[in-house]
Parts: sequence; C-alpha cells; structure tokens
Amino acid sequence: MPTGRGQPSNARGRASSSDVPRQLRHHRHAEGIPDVVTAVEKCGQPYLTSSLCVYEVLDGVVGSGQTDVVEVRQQFGGVRALDLNEQIALEAARMQDTLMDGGDRMAARDLLIAATARSTGDVFIVADNDFETDCLTEMMDVTNLRGE
Repeated sequence: MPTGRGQPSNARGRASSSDVPRQLRHHRHAEGIPDVVTAVEKCGQPYLTSSLCVYEVLDGVVGSGQTDVVEVRQQFGGVRALDLNEQIALEAARMQDTLMDGGDRMAARDLLIAATARSTGDVFIVADNDFETDCLTEMMDVTNLRGE
C-alpha cells in the first residue's frame, strides 16, 4: 500500500491521481475497503510506496506465465517506489528491537515496509491488521483503513 505523501526527502515523485485508484482497488489489502483511494488522495502528492509494496501488487496479477510485469507496473507508474537500502534495514532493526521490548514482533516484510514509511516522517496508510500494534503506533503515525 502506498505510504502517504512526503516519503524520504530525496524521493519526491509526482503522480496523477488516476494512477493510484487503478491499482489500489485491486490490491489484496484494499479489497472491501471503498475509502482506500480517498484516504490516499487526501494526503496529496507525491504518492510514494515501498518497493516491497510494488512487488505485492505485481504478485497479485502474475500467474499466467505471460504477465508483462513492466506493463502492469506502468499502470501505477505515478506511484514512486522507495528503494530498500541499508538505512531502511537499520531502521527496521531498531523498530523490531523496540517492538520486541514491548512484547510484539512483526514479520520482516511488514517491518521493512513500516520502516520505509517511518523514514519519511509522514503518515503511513495501510489496510492491513498486521500493523495493529500499540508500540508501532507510538513510533509513527499509522492510519489503518481496516480499523476505521
């Protein structure tokens, strides 16, 4: 899922709002949540996400052996993917340390996505209950559309 606007300060990308709804409506975590697009658009542009989220969207459409993943990615090309890098990995480890100290633990993939969003200092929009921990919401601004 996209992480609000204003991700890492060196990662400013612009998107037309029509790029976002097309893929968000088909994302596995967005099923049954009509306000996903509205919530993301309220944050404004640029629309940014973790490169892991790009994979999750693509993973939802592959399977024919003939899927043109580049073409599918271009359908939401206005959403800029933020690369997983060492700083994000270090931040994820710090976050996991804090979570575990509080009695929680997150899956590595989810934690890397959260760390990507946290590195921006902006709101993290999700539609996934895996991000429902008090400790995580104390560390960062999380808007969980499943909880609203």
